[in-house]
Amino acid sequence: MPLVPIDRSWRAVFRPWEVGEDAFAGLPSPVALSAGRGFDPGTAAALAELSRLAYQPDDGKRRRALVRAGLRERASVAVAATRALVVEAPHAVIVAFRGTMEPENWRTNLDGMPTAWGERGRVHAGFRAALERLWPAIVPHLDGAPAVVHTGHSLGGALATLAAARRAPTVTYTFGAPRVGTRSFVRALGDAAVHRVTHGADVVPALPPSAAGYRHAGAHWYLDPDGTLVERPPRLRVYAARATTAFDVRDLRAEAPPALADHAPHAYAIRLAALLER
Repeated sequence: MPLVPIDRSWRAVFRPWEVGEDAFAGLPSPVALSAGRGFDPGTAAALAELSRLAYQPDDGKRRRALVRAGLRERASVAVAATRALVVEAPHAVIVAFRGTMEPENWRTNLDGMPTAWGERGRVHAGFRAALERLWPAIVPHLDGAPAVVHTGHSLGGALATLAAARRAPTVTYTFGAPRVGTRSFVRALGDAAVHRVTHGADVVPALPPSAAGYRHAGAHWYLDPDGTLVERPPRLRVYAARATTAFDVRDLRAEAPPALADHAPHAYAIRLAALLER
């Protein structure tokens, strides 16, 4: 099957709700979501699209898209620039943390000093502060839920990982997430079911640098540039994709470089959806 092209425009990176087809297009309706601990490609595809939808302003279109997918928006939780959607599925409550969109989110990303996470290692100070602001408004939606799923893209994936360490959900899926904590933090997560999806030349998962003591948590699932999903890919395979992807700087006015274009929420959603058709 030919490789499904992705939108490489700057708009796909910075205004992701404006690109692609209608939300959840190409997925079964209602979407099939598994709250099991194991990785499920259909669930990954649906949660990647939900993570993209978390960026969309609250204008009614988002709620209609969720209804078409067999989901219901319980709440849009926001404290300052940190936001999350709380969505009700037939057998689970899903918390979709939004990624970077506002200037305050960039300040969060850059506040990278490691800070204590109780007695369980150290974490990125900006990510911790962002979750602390939002967490009290999220907790009431988790109480009594038959199952809880955390998800998010980029900064949203970092917050989903921290949330999994704060109160373990049934399962967590992240897309293009940066590193969150030190080795001790990762060990403290133990057997938490965290599935970390990365794509192509996406550079965000390489941040903050491992030289600063940061490590990734969870099982790694890599969307190869040819559209193949690889479990626990060799590091050199990922590094090679970042280093060898061709790009003409003269195209910068129209297209984002591969390191950012492959990070766009649409790229994750469309490539995961394509796997279901193979």
